[in-house]
Amino acid sequence: MSDPSDVKRVLARLANGESTDDYRAVVDAAADAVTHLSDAAAFVAADGRQRLADAIDAAEAADDHPAARRGRRAQAALDDLRTALEAAESDAVESDAVESDAVESDAVERSPAGTEQ
Repeated sequence: MSDPSDVKRVLARLANGESTDDYRAVVDAAADAVTHLSDAAAFVAADGRQRLADAIDAAEAADDHPAARRGRRAQAALDDLRTALEAAESDAVESDAVESDAVESDAVERSPAGTEQ
């Protein structure tokens, strides 16, 4: 497994559109991210977000501030992931719509004069 700091650095550079010269670092970062995304997806699918919110409340009630902070950081990371996925989905839908419009426009331009498709 790659060093988490290296993975974060490479992912941050990729997210910012910066290139990275070390293809191995990119491959390692992607492989690690997929592993962790699978874990995150399984956690969320098992009602983990609600359980995490309850655990944070319990940690705060028990004055276990380090556990509450870790829980809030995990919660923020899951929120960031959800936001990124929603943005990617929105971009994909928008891209599909633009592509569909271009295909329809091309089909209308090629139709015989006086007819509409």
